[in-house]
Amino acid sequence: MKLAQGADSIFFDQIGGKICLCFNKEHKHGLRPDDELFYRRENLAKLRKLPGKDIATGIECTADATAAFVDYIHGCELGNYVRCTEYDAADTLFPEMFRRTFPEVIMTNRLLHDCRKHWKEDLNFAFVFGNRFDVAVYRSRADIEQIPEYAQHVGKLLTLKKQYAEFLYDRQAKFVCDDELSLPDGGIYAEYKNGGKKMFAFPTGRKKTSPLTFSAIPSP
Repeated sequence: MKLAQGADSIFFDQIGGKICLCFNKEHKHGLRPDDELFYRRENLAKLRKLPGKDIATGIECTADATAAFVDYIHGCELGNYVRCTEYDAADTLFPEMFRRTFPEVIMTNRLLHDCRKHWKEDLNFAFVFGNRFDVAVYRSRADIEQIPEYAQHVGKLLTLKKQYAEFLYDRQAKFVCDDELSLPDGGIYAEYKNGGKKMFAFPTGRKKTSPLTFSAIPSP
């Protein structure tokens, strides 16, 4: 039924993560509740084949074990956006580690749907870490034109992405952590490499409460 609507993508909510023990003996894992993810990966592989190669398939939640079976994932919690840094577990979140280890995974900035608290910082964070923008204003109940400030900032970041597409869209480009930069507390940056060229992307502002802008510097 979804394919009949002419969609460019099919999204399956939540099934990319929430990896828990399953005690339903009727499932294929039987008495091995820890094997649930093994069979979920089988299901994801089958789901990916259903729409064909021209329609993207996405899932929610960040997990390397499931991301390999789909075209993109909606990042959820686990360091995917600025608001995660307000949680008690912020010291255990390492988005750089995930992006460096799995640079081929296409991620979005899930859960940002309007101009709520830290909305601009969340968009900037997504830009720095190479995430795509999940523009679903008021959970798809409105068009982006109804929030001009939001539309303007997304447009600014998309222009930057287009300008440096060889680092942010080229499948040969990689998120790397080769160089150590000395930044103020709370400062973040990303380093991208494509062939012999590198680019650094980082906010020039440091406070969460202040608007952030970006500099992208291709190296020789």
